[in-house]
Amino acid sequence: MNRPRGRWWTFAGRRVRRLLISLWILVTASFLMIQLVPGDPVRAALGTSAPAELVASRRAQLGLDDPLLSQYLRYLKDLFTGDLGESILTQLPVADTIVQRLLGTLSLALPAFLLTFAVAIPVGVAMAVVTRRGRRRRAELTFVGTSIVLSRSRSSSSPSHWSRWSR
Repeated sequence: MNRPRGRWWTFAGRRVRRLLISLWILVTASFLMIQLVPGDPVRAALGTSAPAELVASRRAQLGLDDPLLSQYLRYLKDLFTGDLGESILTQLPVADTIVQRLLGTLSLALPAFLLTFAVAIPVGVAMAVVTRRGRRRRAELTFVGTSIVLSRSRSSSSPSHWSRWSR
């Protein structure tokens, strides 16, 4: 009786380990992408005509003069404590900017998700029924049948202004 539970914990442990490794890779990749972008973010924010002293002081203030490893460790610490810093352009906290725009994002994403869910479940059930009947030789789900279903769902889920472009 303990055997199946042990398998479940092993499976769950493996999944959690994969999740943590994936998150670490994602966070590290996002840090490195920011570092590898050509140009100076401070110079871009302050403009090309900004005095060198102002650029140097802002770089020191942001910690961009520190070694890469210490920047990475500070990035991780700030990320895990929820301190997303300030925007270079607006001087506002990034977390406040995200929260401010979250309502608009959710007002677009939630109806889109619900619509997708309302369409996907019936289509999935219909495809399962067609496939089941195909095993009885009444109907067969072929490449052509799948292509027709997918093209119809693509055309019905595409924004209306795309149809003007495809003419």
